Amino acid sequence: NVFNTSGEKKVYVMAKDRAGNESDWISQDFIYDTKKPDAKISEYKIEEADYKTLTSAGVKTGKAFSLKGIATDDWEVTSVKLTQIFKPKQNESGAQQTENSLTLTLELGTDGSWEVGNLPRSYEQGKQNETALKTGDYEYKLVVTDAAGKITETIINAEVDTTPPVITVGDPTGLNGERFINTKNLTITGKIIESNFKTATAKLVKKGESNPFATGTISPDNDGSFSWKVYEV
Repeated sequence: NVFNTSGEKKVYVMAKDRAGNESDWISQDFIYDTKKPDAKISEYKIEEADYKTLTSAGVKTGKAFSLKGIATDDWEVTSVKLTQIFKPKQNESGAQQTENSLTLTLELGTDGSWEVGNLPRSYEQGKQNETALKTGDYEYKLVVTDAAGKITETIINAEVDTTPPVITVGDPTGLNGERFINTKNLTITGKIIESNFKTATAKLVKKGESNPFATGTISPDNDGSFSWKVYEV
């Protein structure tokens, strides 16, 4: 069967009338294509840093970023589009902001590679090539279409957080009266307010100097409270 495999094919047509006259054979070339195009979002970078391989965790950043990938086909890619969908978090008043979407048409290199920067993009008319950092969740959907009309889609997620953690620190345990220490065994307590907490570090330095006497990693409780013990400074 000629349609058992994809590839270049040719169809022939000839007509005969009742008097037995036959036309010439007319042929038409075509491509039988059953394979969908390849669509990949494979790498990202934050601002001017080096590209990194994307994982299932997606992109987490508080700065502008870029995406890179490929869009290829055995025969021909006719369309490559990247849609940015903004899914905002609730603001401080509890009100939900409006969800927006923006579709960008991408240009391919000779090897099928593509790259797009200044993400997340602005939704404002006339400024859609500019970065617009806004805290919230973003979905990036790559849609690749080939000449036979077959479509492949792939999606990655990005979380943008532009609000730094809020830290409060109390007086160190061990202070005698006002600002006088009578022990080398100090305990620093405080609280970190951050829904997207990653790490926190502390250091003890002499006023006017930068080199620390002691450093440590802070591990806050579920409510953000922490206690850092500094022994024998």
